[in-house]
Order: sequence, then structure tokens, then C-alpha cells
Amino acid sequence: MLHHVVLFKKKTGISSTLFLELVEGLRSLVGVIPEMQNFWLSTNPTEKSNWDACLKIEFESQADLDVYSVHESHAKIAHEINKIADVAVFDGF
Repeated sequence: MLHHVVLFKKKTGISSTLFLELVEGLRSLVGVIPEMQNFWLSTNPTEKSNWDACLKIEFESQADLDVYSVHESHAKIAHEINKIADVAVFDGF
């Protein structure tokens, strides 16, 4: 199982409402990209957190993650999120 973890930090000057709307929009990918498994998203960090949101999706293989990465629906929302948030990505087994 391959774990795809993404951390999101809202950029300065971006409203919390816009940030949450776009990040929560990632939930719309469930069922659209069948290679995705065990989707988890948290947008409620503790006060000590350095990040504003965290996403974890599991994939059976690197090939499945590759399908997800270039899927039109993912590319569209990722493009919008990158405008309003800094992201850190970790993929590992």
C-alpha cells in the first residue's frame, strides 16, 4: 500500500473560507478516481500545528498514484489549491 500524504498551509492574505472551500473540494475526487483508497482529510488542526490541513490517500501501487496525479479532476483542483496554499507532499510505502 502506497501512502500519499499532503500538508497544506494557507498563504498569507487568503481567507479561511476560500482555503477551506478549496481543500474540502478534494473530497469530490472520491468515486471519480477509482484508484483512490482510504481517503482521509483533516481541516481542523490543533493550535500547535504548523499546517492548516492534511490529506492522506492510499493507493495499491505507484501506477495507481500516477493515474491519480494526472487525472483531469485532480489536476484542476490541485492547480487552484496551489494558488492559495503552500503544500508539502510525501509518498511512501
